[in-house]
Amino acid sequence: MTATPSAATLDAGIRALGLDIALRDAAELAGRHPGTHPDNFGAGLVARPADTAALAGLVRWCRAEGIALVPQGGLTGLVGGTVSAPGMLAVSTDRMTAIEAIDAASGIAVVQAGATLEAVQQACAAVGMEPGIDLGSRGTATIGGLVSTNAGGIQAFRHGVMRHRVLGLEAVLPDGSLLSDMTQVVKNTTGYDVKQLLIGAEGTLGIVTRVVLKLSPLPAARAVALLALPDATAALRLGQALNADPALSLQACELMTRDFLHLNAEAQGTSLPGGVAEAPVTLLVETAGATPEGAAAALETALDALWEPCGLLDGIVAQSLDQARRLWHLREDMSVFAARYPGYLSCDISVPPARVGEATARINAALAEVEPGLSALVFAHLLDGNLHVIPRRGGLTPALRARLEDAIYGGLAAMGGAMSAEHGIGSKKQRAYEAHVPAAKRAMVAAIKAVLDPAGLFNPGKIVAVQGEQA
Repeated sequence: MTATPSAATLDAGIRALGLDIALRDAAELAGRHPGTHPDNFGAGLVARPADTAALAGLVRWCRAEGIALVPQGGLTGLVGGTVSAPGMLAVSTDRMTAIEAIDAASGIAVVQAGATLEAVQQACAAVGMEPGIDLGSRGTATIGGLVSTNAGGIQAFRHGVMRHRVLGLEAVLPDGSLLSDMTQVVKNTTGYDVKQLLIGAEGTLGIVTRVVLKLSPLPAARAVALLALPDATAALRLGQALNADPALSLQACELMTRDFLHLNAEAQGTSLPGGVAEAPVTLLVETAGATPEGAAAALETALDALWEPCGLLDGIVAQSLDQARRLWHLREDMSVFAARYPGYLSCDISVPPARVGEATARINAALAEVEPGLSALVFAHLLDGNLHVIPRRGGLTPALRARLEDAIYGGLAAMGGAMSAEHGIGSKKQRAYEAHVPAAKRAMVAAIKAVLDPAGLFNPGKIVAVQGEQA
């Protein structure tokens, strides 16, 4: 077989294996949405194994033939981590979606990698539990994808990121062997915790097939409020006070800058009180309680006590589930950006929470140096310091994109931050990764990749390239 086989050749070879692998060819893919990147279906063929055994057999065959594999989940990643090209084979986990077990007494769930976060949330909710992670793309994001990007989301300040929610996992490695570490306990000191290598590796070291998740009790009821504040410092002070209040159980603490809120409110046709709409920043908070009425009353009592000490300017406490959903929609709807700023840049960074305001000001000043008057739309998972930064500019050339990235990422290391907080590196951030991640760390990553995948056949062109890797 040639180094760059055609999709038709791959199709014939895979069918000859006799494994339970469904295939989508170019004709079928032409009628499907490729997700957040137009090149996700660039390979022209998607293999869909039914189980781990079929995937392992496929990987062994691809290794022998020198065929690169691109693992794919919900196709909603934002950094081009699932893009493929002719001569490669995309591998989807969309037939491996079973929720195998939920043990509320032990606080664990065993799920296959293709299950969506929302499906797992719903199954866990039926027994009064939750997976302890949540994000806006819950309906499409798969558990395997969340593991592979070490996703964080809304509840990270409370429950940790995906790395802290995974007790065990199963994965097919680049040589076709199986790593099966389906541990179901928190305490485990049996040598190196090798599964951690695969968490956040974006499919470059193995394809995750099954996961053991740590669960948390599901709150019985929630209260939601949108609060107006003068700056990020006041917002952090309020968020920390709510989080420390023994009468509350803070579930979410999301900061939005005025420009971000205005853009989404305008796009959604949502009218907000002037004191909220014109505030420099707003804080969307969600707390839990035994009943909706009790949760709302406890939140209102806490806000009354904190109004002056935290400098609150105005606020809305949702009076119904519908109003709560609409407030959350202001924060979670990302659809307006592509229409307003075609080809926009979305950066996902983290800094110590106390430096969120400082980082935002520094970024806007640096963007204005690149292009006078340019600023960013910002929203943040405030209590863990994760900022999402979107320069108000579309139509980016590669050179301008690089300058904007450097303006945003420059100085983060000195602040104790990171240039990618929860979306990963993928293909879009590879230049920035080379420019802003210390050389010693990059060298170690490349060394690990070279040992586990010396031919560079697993998700080539993502995070790091090794000698001989297909591009």
